[in-house]
Amino acid sequence: MATYTVGPGKDFESLNEAVATRLSGAGLTDYEVWQCYGGQNLHDGSSKFTIQNLNGHILRIEAASGHETNGVWDEDRAYIWDGGGTGGYGSVAFQGIFEPLEPGLEVSGLQIWVNNNDLGVRIFNLYEAGCSLFCERCVLRGGTLGDKRQHAVAALLNVEPQTQATFVNNLVYGFHSTYSTDIKMRGAFLSAPGNGGCTVWAAFNTIVDCDYGLLTDTSEVVSFGNLVADSTLAGFEVYDGGSTWASGSDYNVSDDATSTGGANDLTNQSIPFTDQANRDYTLSSNFAPIGNPGTLADDFATVVATDLLGNTRTQWNPGAFEYTGGAGGSDGTTKKILSQLM
Repeated sequence: MATYTVGPGKDFESLNEAVATRLSGAGLTDYEVWQCYGGQNLHDGSSKFTIQNLNGHILRIEAASGHETNGVWDEDRAYIWDGGGTGGYGSVAFQGIFEPLEPGLEVSGLQIWVNNNDLGVRIFNLYEAGCSLFCERCVLRGGTLGDKRQHAVAALLNVEPQTQATFVNNLVYGFHSTYSTDIKMRGAFLSAPGNGGCTVWAAFNTIVDCDYGLLTDTSEVVSFGNLVADSTLAGFEVYDGGSTWASGSDYNVSDDATSTGGANDLTNQSIPFTDQANRDYTLSSNFAPIGNPGTLADDFATVVATDLLGNTRTQWNPGAFEYTGGAGGSDGTTKKILSQLM
């Protein structure tokens, strides 16, 4: 396994430099980790990050120890910001900051902010058959734009057959757009069109202040334990009347009347954020505890059993943040909640 550092005075000054150096030519020969540091924007504005030439290996882009997000935007921690600009990559339609062209991209602990005033931009754009993405413990932040269709999607669009995308323990906020031609292009955390053969898993994310929270027209999106608030249009939306949320979607919470239809979904809730005005979306009370989920498969035992901040889940509160201010503890029940994700 090879490890490289990205940031001021590191192996690479920016992720653009790392991509140009490591993912050109022959590409990867083994599992590779890029550890990112704060203190400067890790995106130099010159191009998107095209993830290719992995040669069947996994590339993990993660915040270095001590530089992970603390749940509130902090530029001393690892961050990426795209503000767009004529002539930059954001001037090209249907772009994403990250565009994996083959399996094996993991992103962890980063802060990513898009507010592109040119044509808008996504954070993750998956459009190649067989590509996969695992995104955990990140802050995904948007901006309020006008008629900018690409920017309307925070995380996912153009998913092709045999694609997998997993989003766990992320905080997402601020994605808005006035684009009205096609609502699947509006401001949202997740927009997944029904191309068939794709699998999308979203679990324990906090999604606040977007036009839509999770937006789909495919029946292959599993939404579990997500907390959605202050949606301009709808927290959970299926924009194709023939589609539904995938089996296993449950325990989601919204402050409006929308849900995934799960038996234990909660709607019209007053959500006790610690300091919503200052974007502190941790919980100030033991809100809507799900309980002990039982035994998890290995891949999820390490990422779902703790929250975005690394706190061990005992109450299993919905969203990215476990309540830690009280005694709490499991309610003793066992729910096999993530078997459908494996």
